[in-house]
Amino acid sequence: MAIKNNNSSCKHKFYRDLKLEYVDWEVETLFIGTFNPGCCKKNENSAEWFYGRTQNNMFWNTLGFIYSINPTLGDTRNVEIWMSFCKKHKIAVTDLIYEVENLDLINGTDQNDLCKGFSDSKLENFIRQEKTISNEVEILIQNSQKLKKLKCVYLTRRGTNKPWNILWNPIKLVCRNRKIYTAPLTTPGGYNYFQFNNDYPRTPENLSDIWINRNGMRICQ
Repeated sequence: MAIKNNNSSCKHKFYRDLKLEYVDWEVETLFIGTFNPGCCKKNENSAEWFYGRTQNNMFWNTLGFIYSINPTLGDTRNVEIWMSFCKKHKIAVTDLIYEVENLDLINGTDQNDLCKGFSDSKLENFIRQEKTISNEVEILIQNSQKLKKLKCVYLTRRGTNKPWNILWNPIKLVCRNRKIYTAPLTTPGGYNYFQFNNDYPRTPENLSDIWINRNGMRICQ
């Protein structure tokens, strides 16, 4: 009797867009996230596109506030509107990780780590175990004609110590060689709650303040 192999992999939910296939403009600012698992049940991952779990993630609302004083951009949950916004402001979005492999998706533990709460700290374990396949954004920056006018690259994760520097450092190196500005930004996801309090509420305006005045974000246009 053959032994059933439980090992499987989990591709990024929007892997077809990770290499900026959706872009038909010259990008000046690139935002990079971590990973959006495509192996979750629909009720676990309702995102329609990058940073799409807008009930907790402030990315689109914060970008809307920064670039067009529109702190409800994310509330539309409309991918076409988000893409149009990116094209207007010469922005693109992608993620660090293309796929997580050698997972036990049948017994549920690995799937829970990927899909319950979408914690970057749980993703760290997969990086340490060498189970992640990089999206190789550094190669994209170096070779893509869509990025030939790239000026700024932002990672929407503030902590870039091990193991995240395994994926981030090659990107920083390419950017430094091309004189492209880089900065890690406080996560727009739900785990940024500790940055706020009653006197400084969790709003797109205040997160934009953190990005620009604490994290060093520049408006590259």
